[in-house]
Amino acid sequence: MYGLYGSLQVMGLADRPYRAYKVKCTVCGHEFIYKANEVMDRGEKGCAHCAAIAKDEERLKKAREYVGHTFGSLELKDVLGFRRYCGRKEIFVLCECKQCGSLTEICLTRLKRGGASVCRQCNQENLRAGHEITTMSAKDGTSVIALKRANLNKNNTSGFRGVSYIKKLDKYRAYINFKRKQYNLGLYSDIKDAVKARKAAEEHIYGDFLKYYAEAYPENWEKIKKYAPKNGE
Repeated sequence: MYGLYGSLQVMGLADRPYRAYKVKCTVCGHEFIYKANEVMDRGEKGCAHCAAIAKDEERLKKAREYVGHTFGSLELKDVLGFRRYCGRKEIFVLCECKQCGSLTEICLTRLKRGGASVCRQCNQENLRAGHEITTMSAKDGTSVIALKRANLNKNNTSGFRGVSYIKKLDKYRAYINFKRKQYNLGLYSDIKDAVKARKAAEEHIYGDFLKYYAEAYPENWEKIKKYAPKNGE
């Protein structure tokens, strides 16, 4: 098996315990040792080196389609090429942050998956501001942000904040947490009654406390309203 097979030139037998051949790619000049079936296959598709280059070019081509797209506050301006990232060969791109106008280089995969939405400078500033807000919102053993937000706990079984379904009793339990304590608001057969009890407790307990905080710390309150708007506002 000698001669030219596609882009591969077979130069002779290789020193292997099995039958294999020394081949040279006429395109890139790299030499390989292939079995007979690999010579036939690679001769048509190209050697491993050329195939890798073609694959990389295809990845870069697809990456360039994202130029001009915006991810969060980052607008992709240019494709820079490949770099090692977390042990893998990844494409890095140049982005402009719409918040501060700075340019940042970032892994495209991380950008597409939502792992980054602002530049490093703005991210650090957001973390600093978030820490400041969290610190100022802590008052009398509770968090103003936690009271103001209306997020559901991931373990919630009813779909309503402060209401859980007790399967053994086939009833809904209403409760409310305040200043590191949990208060039981009763068991109800109808979920609407449980939600109503919870809402009444929020207005009485949370409402009075938030009103007090807003009057006592007006500057902090304005910052918290921007940072943690309640659902529906």
